[in-house]
Amino acid sequence: MPINFTANEVFLVDVQDTINKESAVAKGEAYAISNNMLLFETPTKFVGKTIWKVKNNSTGKLCMAIFPGIDVDVSCEEIEVIHKGVLVGEDTAGKTPYLLVNGQGGGIQGMLFNAI
Repeated sequence: MPINFTANEVFLVDVQDTINKESAVAKGEAYAISNNMLLFETPTKFVGKTIWKVKNNSTGKLCMAIFPGIDVDVSCEEIEVIHKGVLVGEDTAGKTPYLLVNGQGGGIQGMLFNAI
């Protein structure tokens, strides 16, 4: 099955902006990624809202996949969670983005993007 959507950049919203809704200024940092995967150098327990820059490979148009913050139970030996988001842009009707979030007891180590 061909990959219909390719992500090459992700914007991680600052944790404080996710918690404190009154300061709704989007602060954070963009990271270049490859193979639809974001890997962390150090495992993390919490990831704020993420916005993925995505290319629809069928049309060549850009869109965004938006996911709410992720908080994991670090007492588990192995973490594997599927996280559902929203796809925004042209030609995205009927498509749903997902993140496969995985890691070890120390927290989230990586997230793999897909949209179906």
